[in-house]
Amino acid sequence: MKAINLESGKEYEVYLPDKYTNQVMTADYWTETDGKTLLLVELNEPVSKGHEYHCYRIENKIYQGIWTNSHDELVQMYRETREQLRLF
Repeated sequence: MKAINLESGKEYEVYLPDKYTNQVMTADYWTETDGKTLLLVELNEPVSKGHEYHCYRIENKIYQGIWTNSHDELVQMYRETREQLRLF
């Protein structure tokens, strides 16, 4: 599935959330670019003027993007958290 940035028109291949992205927040989709993970959450209000740069269209819905660590870092954080839980 493709997400299109409202400002630049750039397309991104997006994926359904996994246990690694869900540890940050519950998002509808995610993608990784430039060493960072972009989490996309459906925006249920009009896009504020001047904020198109962090909004994306997937099919006929608009999503707000939130950047976080790389997916590899999210995997590592998940493993570290799971390991800490085993110690207790």
